[in-house]
Amino acid sequence: VALTANPNGTAGTVASRSIVQEFRKKGSEPATGSKMLGTAKSKGFVCFTNKSDASVEIPTGSIVSASNGVQFTTTADGVVLAHNTCINDPLTFPIQAVKAGETGNVLAGSVTVIPDNSLDTIAKYNKVATSGLKLSVNNSEDIKGGGMQPVPAITDKDLNNAKTDLSNQLKGDIDGWVRNLSKDGVAGNVTTDATLVDAPPKDSTLDSGTTFPAEVAVRATVAFVSNSDIQRATLNQLNAEISKDKNFSGYAIAQDAKPPVVLSQLKKQVNANSLQINLNATAQAIPNISKETVRNIVSGKTPGEARKLLLTNIRGTQDASIQVTPSFFPWVSWWPAHIDVIILPGSTSNSPPVRT
Repeated sequence: VALTANPNGTAGTVASRSIVQEFRKKGSEPATGSKMLGTAKSKGFVCFTNKSDASVEIPTGSIVSASNGVQFTTTADGVVLAHNTCINDPLTFPIQAVKAGETGNVLAGSVTVIPDNSLDTIAKYNKVATSGLKLSVNNSEDIKGGGMQPVPAITDKDLNNAKTDLSNQLKGDIDGWVRNLSKDGVAGNVTTDATLVDAPPKDSTLDSGTTFPAEVAVRATVAFVSNSDIQRATLNQLNAEISKDKNFSGYAIAQDAKPPVVLSQLKKQVNANSLQINLNATAQAIPNISKETVRNIVSGKTPGEARKLLLTNIRGTQDASIQVTPSFFPWVSWWPAHIDVIILPGSTSNSPPVRT
């Protein structure tokens, strides 16, 4: 028997369905790129001049800046006395650049600005009006120590390699999934679509180490035909064939047999848009008895009468068994629709040739 399976399930074919399963895998992947980053902040000292009549406390985190806009923050508290200058009492405050890198390296005399928002913060800290502050700032020595160095960075190639490496690690799981499906039917070729989950952006840098965490999601899709669908399609094809065969005139496949068709030597061939299934099928043919006819014969009869009528009136009947529910009821149901009929093949010696 040759069957063609496709999603449309058109006449003369068996319908296939697409089964989708998602697989995920996490791992660490190497970052092979490099990017120059500021990794050290410039450090130095500044001195504040206070021309007001009251001492002013400079809190940690106060912002000062060079004339070119490079900002620094104080890293310790200190009090600048009234009328203090950097000449008569050069109290210095440690500072460091807000941003790492070489831009924080500035010459002596460069840090001369106290931004307005920083003055407001200092005034609030001292509980005075900003207009009452008469502060200035300067650095008598160079501020230095800021630097750049290469750090590991993630490239497009690294992301693609991560997707490929982790996807390859899932092949065994996907193959096992298909093998399990094949226990219940026929599976075609698998198509996969892999994507990285929450992938880090290209050119992003690593805080430490040389690898980055990655996770891949693989969506596997396979065309599948169940054994029950193959049974039905094969049964229909065999019935169509024996209807053309004079040796089987008046016969049909025994659909109530368990199973009605025995399948063997099944082979598959995957084409672009369909799945070709070739197999050997063996089934028993029985007289083409209408179940409706059986119901009409036994309806309203006692089990004994019904059995006798079946053996007498249905050609080829070897035996008949009738069960009434509930068992104490003396007749077969008067309503044919309430009667279940099962027609099974008899012994081979009295049956027509087996159709294969």
